[in-house]
Amino acid sequence: MPAVFVSHATRDDARVTELHDALEAATKTDLWVDHKDIPAGAPWETTIERALKDCPHCLVVLSRQSVLSEEVRAEWRAAITYGHAVLPVIFDDVPFEDIPPRLRSFQFVRLRTADEWDAGIRALADAILGRTAPGTDGDAPRFKRWPITGDLPRELVSIPMQGRDDDLHRVLRLLNEAPTSIVGVGGLGKSRLAAEVVLTSPEAYGAIWHRCTDASIPGEVFVLLREHFALPPEAPESEVLRRLKTQRRVVVIDNAESVLSSDPRRAAYVTLIERLAANGAHVLLTSRTEWPQLRAPRREHEPRALDLTSALRATLEIARAYNDLTLSEELARQLAEAANFHPGMIKWAIEQLAAKRRPEQVLGWLTTANRERLDEPLDALVLTTLKDMRAEEAEGAAAEALLRRLCVFAGPFERAAALAVGKPHPHARLSRSQPSPRGEGEESLTPKSPLRGERGLEEEDFDDALVLLRRWRFVREDADGRYAVPPIVRTALEADDDARAAHFAHYYGLHGDYDANTMSEERHPLITRDFEELRAALNWGEARQARQTADLAHALNHYMQLHQPYPIWRAVLEGGQQAALRADYARGQANTLQALGDLDLREADYPAARARYTHALALFEAIPDRLGQANTLKALGDLDRMETDYPAARARYTHALALFEAIPARLGQANTLKALGDLDRMEDDYPAARARYSQALALVEAIPDRLGQANTLRGMGNLLQAQEDWGAAVSHFEQAIVIFQAIGDQYSYGIVCTDMQPALLALGRHEDALRRALDALAIDTEIGVQRNIDIDRRKIQELKTQIGDEAFAAAWRAVTGTDDLPEWLGNLTPYAR
Repeated sequence: MPAVFVSHATRDDARVTELHDALEAATKTDLWVDHKDIPAGAPWETTIERALKDCPHCLVVLSRQSVLSEEVRAEWRAAITYGHAVLPVIFDDVPFEDIPPRLRSFQFVRLRTADEWDAGIRALADAILGRTAPGTDGDAPRFKRWPITGDLPRELVSIPMQGRDDDLHRVLRLLNEAPTSIVGVGGLGKSRLAAEVVLTSPEAYGAIWHRCTDASIPGEVFVLLREHFALPPEAPESEVLRRLKTQRRVVVIDNAESVLSSDPRRAAYVTLIERLAANGAHVLLTSRTEWPQLRAPRREHEPRALDLTSALRATLEIARAYNDLTLSEELARQLAEAANFHPGMIKWAIEQLAAKRRPEQVLGWLTTANRERLDEPLDALVLTTLKDMRAEEAEGAAAEALLRRLCVFAGPFERAAALAVGKPHPHARLSRSQPSPRGEGEESLTPKSPLRGERGLEEEDFDDALVLLRRWRFVREDADGRYAVPPIVRTALEADDDARAAHFAHYYGLHGDYDANTMSEERHPLITRDFEELRAALNWGEARQARQTADLAHALNHYMQLHQPYPIWRAVLEGGQQAALRADYARGQANTLQALGDLDLREADYPAARARYTHALALFEAIPDRLGQANTLKALGDLDRMETDYPAARARYTHALALFEAIPARLGQANTLKALGDLDRMEDDYPAARARYSQALALVEAIPDRLGQANTLRGMGNLLQAQEDWGAAVSHFEQAIVIFQAIGDQYSYGIVCTDMQPALLALGRHEDALRRALDALAIDTEIGVQRNIDIDRRKIQELKTQIGDEAFAAAWRAVTGTDDLPEWLGNLTPYAR
């Protein structure tokens, strides 16, 4: 059997072969290296693993290549977990800081140059044969054991840890302060993180790994410690503790949730942990729940969910570990997303693929939460802990009932939202509020407090249940005081319709007011905070609260116009429209049709916009809803103006203005006066345009409406530009930009950037002209409307032509910091206005 396993990077094969042959000749000992010792046709990975496990020594060749190799890293870490002796050999000028911290504590042999070669080979031969070289006073390199005693599963270190660097650094810091618990739901990677701590901690010189089970006892830890320190079985505990004081070790108590609070062993384990810590050990627990019996000082850390990049890498690495199962990056991404980036579920999915399940099957089970298929992993990761909580805690059943309702939340939520869904209701309850200004007798939702009524929890009981769920890690709290249920728990415990009805009512009550959302952009950050929940509420409500879903989708229209990508904006409105159709709700159909027409108009799909507006107008006339009619007439006028049918546009605007004045609706009046001013300007009636803009500006300032102010200032800027009053034009444009940026209207900001180009050029402000043009291009690129992107690029090409190549190059350099021009800049024809 070979005595020494040689771990190295493939790119170093030639020099490693020379090293292998020289050492075998010098020691008459068999060394194992993959490219020389794997027989033809043998499975590469399993053969390497067998040799690694069988060889009691591991020689690690460190080079600039090998320190980057995950395979080399996995090999020497596995050797440590197997209890093998390790000796690092340095092959080149690899920077010391690139050498893994755990290996830095070992004695190196250097073989970097020809001058070092002979002496290094002799030193390695002495180390392999267990000799001390003459004249070294015992300091010769030797294979050094960094012992791990106990059953640290090989799988915990065979796959590189992904996305946990911050967690690792925090746990290492906490471990220096006090006994530390890594807590979280099952399958989160707590044991994996603990294994990384064991192999990384710079403060300890070995580790003990004890796994709790239903039958384990604290005394087993002292058995492992005696073995670790090579003490006889009868050595007293005081001698073990004395060794700990001078030889610091990490002691891991893994799977600690197996020892329940009610179990008499819990007190004995607590006493053990405190004794170990008092004698210098770094004690680390992994558990699905807190151990409040541990007295202060104690520390806790809950690892965060993996991000997409880390989950993708973990999926590919786990697949590779399953007999080199190869996944495409796209399939790995789909699996990671379907598993909610949860390591335990990713591992389960990979196991299904390794068992020859079809990828579409596995993805289907994950995305549809197929109960039959997912029962086994969900029981292991979540449901068993839930049963323990019920059995262990007096209020466990009440806490579970609350948890099942909290699983309705798609993301972080406020305490008030949790309170709103916390009480079971026999029926979803809607109530009529005061009629909305949008129309007469319109039904709306107001949330009923879920803690009032005969079946409700008292608020104090609710808080107690929430504390219990946090302690058992079924709910987590972030730094902002918001709560969240881990996705794996939501998968295991799907909320019922009653909870979803309360959830819908709560968020409808918060954000279902169209006028408030439209007139106050200060509300928009609150909507952004809750938008994930609003999407979930809308998806549920589409089939069950159709009228209110249509109203809520419409209420969010102005917010989405400013803050959401077009695909999401369209999806929400189309969902609202379908709900309105299902309920035969004419006002909801009309509102969502008009909003979708606005989106079509932005995307320059004029036929689609006209069809939606025409349909909406007929519905508003039939209801009747004069405000809806006026808004849609104004929108049709905008469309006519864009298609240069100025007489039709003027007729629409005049009709809309009369309706707005009759209602009265000052915002509608202001918007229509501004639109008439635009039309007057386009027809070169500058005095009339100025009068319209002045009237509109007075109205929007009185309301006040910042969006209306910005739009009117933009119109006035265009008028002044048409009159070649360049300085005043730029001043008005810049005032509009300040407002658009303040309210988050990037689309309108981009339009102003394009509008002001002539005035900036006339003033010789070439750099500002280019900067604004590039801003417009960046905005339209983010929005993704290709027609607008093409226009922006042509405008920049025009700018280049107008000011000349030399001036343009200087402006480009000043604005972008580079001389490199994009390819499209020289390949476009001037934009035809």
